[in-house]
Amino acid sequence: MVNKTVVGIDVAGSKKGFALAAYDTLEKTWLELRHVQSHVEVLDIINRLSNVGCIAIDCPPKAIIDGAETRSAERELKRKGYNMQWTRRRSTDLEPQEWMSNGQRLWEVLTPLHGKLLIETFPTAACDSAADCEMNIPLCKFAGKVTRDHYKDIVDAALCAWVAQKKLLGLAQMAGLDDELGPIYY
Repeated sequence: MVNKTVVGIDVAGSKKGFALAAYDTLEKTWLELRHVQSHVEVLDIINRLSNVGCIAIDCPPKAIIDGAETRSAERELKRKGYNMQWTRRRSTDLEPQEWMSNGQRLWEVLTPLHGKLLIETFPTAACDSAADCEMNIPLCKFAGKVTRDHYKDIVDAALCAWVAQKKLLGLAQMAGLDDELGPIYY
């Protein structure tokens, strides 16, 4: 058993913002399930939480990579049958995807504060083993704080929080152990 708070963050573009889920693993309760607009709001919420053990973010730490090919973690997940939104390479003329740029800014804001506690995750892959998840979200948690436009994002953030808990327990799977940005956990 891990006695920590875990946080999951689903990243969208700057207009939509972030979905954040924080779960107390000891009390087995959701501390936060909400949509926030800015990096500052995310940081404020995390700073108010106690005993944060891991933060799992559904976005790579960099919007552009230096490698000559795609990320090894993304290739590995693609081989497993998942549709990927590839991290752009610096060697192409393609601009980074806006949501990845927004996510990179989030990583930059959170890294100095939490450093090694941050991991990248892919909630779509985590869904495949969701039958093993003991976290539950009562539907009443969506009332008032979450609009219909953000339901899916909150569920993805909750899956990210579950991956953070699995990481702390040593149960998370990973893709791309040799990836230039680090592995993607699920």
